[in-house]
Amino acid sequence: MSRNVIFVVLLLGLVGAAWIAFDALIALGVGVGAIVAFVVISGLNNPHMDDDEP
Repeated sequence: MSRNVIFVVLLLGLVGAAWIAFDALIALGVGVGAIVAFVVISGLNNPHMDDDEP
């Protein structure tokens, strides 16, 4: 009985760790995507952003 309990606890811990890592990857992807989208939108709204001449 105790062996099954330990197995379930380890399984839940592994699933929890995998879920946290997956969630972190999603958050990182969303953050990078938001930054890229912000830069692209800024570039589209201001096409002369790289021009040094007035």
